Amino acid sequence: MALTKRFSLIAGLVSLASIASGTTVSQSPLTTCKQIESAISSASAVFYPGSSEYATDIFHAYSSSSQNATCSVQPGTAQDAANILKIVGAARTPYAIKSGGHATNPGWSSTTGVQISTSRFNTATYDPNTGLARVGTGQQSENAYSQLEPFNVSIAAGRVSGVGVGGFTLGGGYSWVTNQVGVSCDTVHQFEVALPTGKVVNATNTTNSDLFFGLKGGGNNFGLVTFITYEAVAQPAVWGGLVVITGAGNIAAVSQAISDFQDHNTDPKAAVGVTYGFDPAQGGLFVSLFFYYHGPSPPAGIFDELLAVPSVSSSLSATSLTRLVSAFDGPTIAPRALWRSISIKNYTVPVLNTIADQVNTHGPAAYNNSAVAFTLAVEPLLTSIFSHQVNGPAAYFHLAGRFLAPSVVGFSWTDPTQDTFFFNTLKTIDANVRNFAASVAGGSQPVEPPAGTLYPNYASYDIDTTLLFGPNRPILRSIQEKYDPKGVTNLTSGWKFF
Repeated sequence: MALTKRFSLIAGLVSLASIASGTTVSQSPLTTCKQIESAISSASAVFYPGSSEYATDIFHAYSSSSQNATCSVQPGTAQDAANILKIVGAARTPYAIKSGGHATNPGWSSTTGVQISTSRFNTATYDPNTGLARVGTGQQSENAYSQLEPFNVSIAAGRVSGVGVGGFTLGGGYSWVTNQVGVSCDTVHQFEVALPTGKVVNATNTTNSDLFFGLKGGGNNFGLVTFITYEAVAQPAVWGGLVVITGAGNIAAVSQAISDFQDHNTDPKAAVGVTYGFDPAQGGLFVSLFFYYHGPSPPAGIFDELLAVPSVSSSLSATSLTRLVSAFDGPTIAPRALWRSISIKNYTVPVLNTIADQVNTHGPAAYNNSAVAFTLAVEPLLTSIFSHQVNGPAAYFHLAGRFLAPSVVGFSWTDPTQDTFFFNTLKTIDANVRNFAASVAGGSQPVEPPAGTLYPNYASYDIDTTLLFGPNRPILRSIQEKYDPKGVTNLTSGWKFF
């Protein structure tokens, strides 16, 4: 199956990395766990199967993303984290780093070796003198918002509950304030990084600036990030909630309203996330609208066309950011899941109708198999969002003036024997949407591949990473070799620069 082939490729790359560094796997993962246990300080801990801490550390929202590690480790200091990486590197023991545990790509944040959990890096502090917020990578977004709420500030983090700050920002990060400040990695002032060499360094746009560049979208390919310091965002009370729409006529009307919102909205405080979904319990095709306004009430006219479409449910109200995000459930906990990123430049009505048709066409077959969720989300963002790179460019290739909106199609299902069916269906939907968008009827849009780039946090494991990093890929490879000369970070999975 495709999943097995990918794991074989990853294993091969790890073996090549070991050969290149002049080392081979020479001891069992259990021996490595014991070495870590004897080397770390009392601020950190190692756990083994049978303990509740171990179960929490290896848990992922999707079992297809989970593996049974030999042990789990919770570093409590950056120096312990650096020492842990140095030990696994010397032993050539596979490892994984987990922040929130919502990655759908198999093995991206799990391993059969040493599972590292960032859960002890769980504080969020704010300095009113600098306007900076320092947040641990073990924080879930809603918890970070809650800790910063007394200061009336927030950061550019997750839009739904349960999303870990670490993986979110290291993969780019589209937030509710992206229209105002850009993607999350563009708001970073500093990373604290535990390097595989055993050192702890800070990376900013003036100190270790190449590492700073690499971490903004380049994932865990350089070390373990313990804390991220963000340019804080002034946070008032907000307005928002979830609206669900069903019925063919209403869905056609909301598609028109989404396209109009994309074309005419100029208020960076206004945002809406749109999900076309299929659920037999709701009569098949439905649309969910996730509204957000960065203030207690939106000005008249901004959302009027969207709100005029009849809905079957609505939770709109003035609230706090913490309560709003906590009410938006994160990824559905399910046995298996996979997402696939689709970049779209312009959500024309024909493109949105095609998206709706794809969901409606493939939904019945998906549920006749073992699907428990099927969605295709679109994001009508301002085309200026990539102009906010105040701290310099990023590994995630998103240039000002080269706007592409990050859409994502995903399935959750229960039967592991149907992995190939769902993987192939995702590829079919991806190709159908892209091909239509590129057609005259779709607006002759430049779509990937080869003209565009994909959003790392949505992308499927099988894609060419040039679509994530573009011409940055060879630069990132050289940065990785500089800060990780022994290739330790190639012992973990995720996007690579090979």
